[in-house]
Amino acid sequence: AVVSTQSTGDEEENKVPERWYNAIIPLVVLVFISLLRMYFDGKQVILESGDDLPITFMNCASKCNSINCLIVGTSVSLMLTLVLIPAQRIMGVSKCAEHFVEGVKGMSEPIMILILAWSLGFAMNDIHTSEYIAGALGENMPVQYFPSLVCLIGYTMSYASGSAMGTQGIIFPLIIPVV
Repeated sequence: AVVSTQSTGDEEENKVPERWYNAIIPLVVLVFISLLRMYFDGKQVILESGDDLPITFMNCASKCNSINCLIVGTSVSLMLTLVLIPAQRIMGVSKCAEHFVEGVKGMSEPIMILILAWSLGFAMNDIHTSEYIAGALGENMPVQYFPSLVCLIGYTMSYASGSAMGTQGIIFPLIIPVV
């Protein structure tokens, strides 16, 4: 099957073959490399710390540096894609680079929202906002209203920030000590 991706004058140049494996292979590599890296990174941390934890995937995943593992998995998957697409003569390396830059441009705003939400969450944690809220509410708020209040605050934060993940990063550290 062939699908047209752009509507410019030269129709023959804009036809791109649909191949399921062009999506599946990089995705499988991303997950596999990320999980593998999490295991080995966490294992190294456990062995270096001298903990008596058994070397299981769950223990390794809880001790690993997950951000670095995801970055490695994403980088390997991206490099594979940059080899896979030109090798099939779907598009050249320069065109792949153009699409990569366009993708980065499209993702920069959501990434900035997440970074700012995490920064706000860390700042609120550093000034002990959750302890203040727990102390201020104390016994004054009826328990039956608490879930509704948390949902309304979460909805408002999600709407204002445009990010459900950012909301979770802010609201969980605030709410858990209150519970």
